[in-house]
Amino acid sequence: MGLGRATLGSSPRAAKWEVVGSQSNRAPSLHPIFRQPPSICYNPPMADIINLRTVRKQKARAEKETQAAQNRVLFGRTKAEKLKQEAEKTLAEKVIDGHKRED
Repeated sequence: MGLGRATLGSSPRAAKWEVVGSQSNRAPSLHPIFRQPPSICYNPPMADIINLRTVRKQKARAEKETQAAQNRVLFGRTKAEKLKQEAEKTLAEKVIDGHKRED
């Protein structure tokens, strides 16, 4: 009789091990390479591989967009608003100059 071996189930990501061979009433044998039970040798799937350059560029774009939004709030005024502020400023300067004393 052959010793049999423990193999991975139908898909590589399956965590289910099945006994192949004549070991139906015995515990699964050790993993042939690592010499450990198959449940210990199973590694879950790895994380997705990402391109760090792409992530860095996306982060820079997001930071630029937030800075642009802040600048739109601070400096984004219509031409009419700019002209009105300029007129108010000149009027205030005239009033201040009119109250100055000349020695």
